[in-house]
Amino acid sequence: MRDDSVNGDSVNGNTVKGEPLMTERRVQTICLLLLATIATGAALQALSEVMIPFALAVFFSIALAPVVDFLGAKTRLSRPVSVGITMLLGALMLAILAAVVAQSLDQVGSVNFSDPETWKPVRPGWFPGPDSTWETLTEGVQALIPKFVGVLGSFLSQGITVLIFLMFLLVEQGRTRGRGSPASLNGTATVSGTVESRVKKYISVKVLTSAVTGTLVGLALWAIGVPAAVLFGLLTFLLNFIPTIGSVIAVLLPIPVLMSNDASLVTMALALGIPGAIQFVVGQIWENKLLGDAFDLRASVVLLALVFWGKIWGIVGMLLATPIMAVLKTLMEGWEVTRPLAKMMGQAGPPIEVCAAVVISRDGKILIARRTRPADVAGKWEFPGGKLEENESAAVCLVREFQEELGYAIVVGERLGSSMREGGEVPLRLTAFAARPADESAVAVPRDGTHDEVRWVSRDELGSMAERGELAPLDVPLVATIPSEASLPVPSV
Repeated sequence: MRDDSVNGDSVNGNTVKGEPLMTERRVQTICLLLLATIATGAALQALSEVMIPFALAVFFSIALAPVVDFLGAKTRLSRPVSVGITMLLGALMLAILAAVVAQSLDQVGSVNFSDPETWKPVRPGWFPGPDSTWETLTEGVQALIPKFVGVLGSFLSQGITVLIFLMFLLVEQGRTRGRGSPASLNGTATVSGTVESRVKKYISVKVLTSAVTGTLVGLALWAIGVPAAVLFGLLTFLLNFIPTIGSVIAVLLPIPVLMSNDASLVTMALALGIPGAIQFVVGQIWENKLLGDAFDLRASVVLLALVFWGKIWGIVGMLLATPIMAVLKTLMEGWEVTRPLAKMMGQAGPPIEVCAAVVISRDGKILIARRTRPADVAGKWEFPGGKLEENESAAVCLVREFQEELGYAIVVGERLGSSMREGGEVPLRLTAFAARPADESAVAVPRDGTHDEVRWVSRDELGSMAERGELAPLDVPLVATIPSEASLPVPSV
């Protein structure tokens, strides 16, 4: 069955009852949301020393909850004991990371990248520009290493605070589950479950792909001979949580070390090209395939989120920007007034594929059917058809739909054309195919309530109906695709 509705709004642009009031409510809500966002941002910035560890703990608690549940189920230990074991493992990982970072810093040597007196990279012979350009370049990149090493050190220093918050959150999760789910009475549980599942999927996929990327980059830089390759691998793992920008920065980070060692052009190219290729394959191909549409956010929304949360919480805010915006989008989807704003934040997904058959009889008449539902197309005439199922060809779809809706057998032929609807939650593309009756003596009769009448009309009459607005909007552009001299289509093989 074809479904050309746009959630109750008219396809032709006619307003529905109560729309002005709903528009006013949406404008008021958006204005209040903007004011609340400004106030919340100021509060979060003022309380950043507490809120940053707490925000990290919230997302880690969602990711580690399955580990605690697994320990409790396999060992039959109480939840506090399972949480304690998880905390010990987390503290051990922090200690290992701190030791690795310290060892990697020793590999760099005594070079102080923030001090131009001790960090004076030699201008390589292959550099094409003048000395002034080289000096400007070195001044621009000399702060990269200490800045991001400082970020990593900040993470490690806040690790104890994060672990304390994390311990209480994990214990509280067990208590909440044991109380039942009163929130489910008003639908809150459904939204909460959606938020939790999306964040859990994002964190698990990001940790996996970032770990693979960091490991491969570290090994590649070690093979090339770049000092502190392990440190760069860890920074790559961390920066990979920042969409797009983080991966670019991670690729450029080894440049100051290479410049200080008078690296050759080949070494420079390998140190940039190999990590860049790893970032592209793992981040753009593999990660996107694993995440799918779990975080359906526009690129502009992600960019604004990076700027906003980066301004409030610095690098940590940029790391958490994407999951925070995805959580906000999910919450707004559950509230009718803010649902349009949530749709604006999401990407336009691929169009729903719908096909229709222009059935041409032996005497050149064309079959059309009158819709009974939904309301915005009720009473309109259309070329019958339906939505393409997964792994289904247009011919199979049309034969099935005609049998279900009209009890009529057809033979599907060539493609005629298509029309597109851009409005609604997702775009919809209607593709028309020429067809002929399998039996000229058979009669098409509406069966499932989708249509209430079937008619055979000439092409000229069809054009007149389109001019009078009697055809469904998506079907009107398809009239021009019908051959002026109707002929029987060649059946599909």
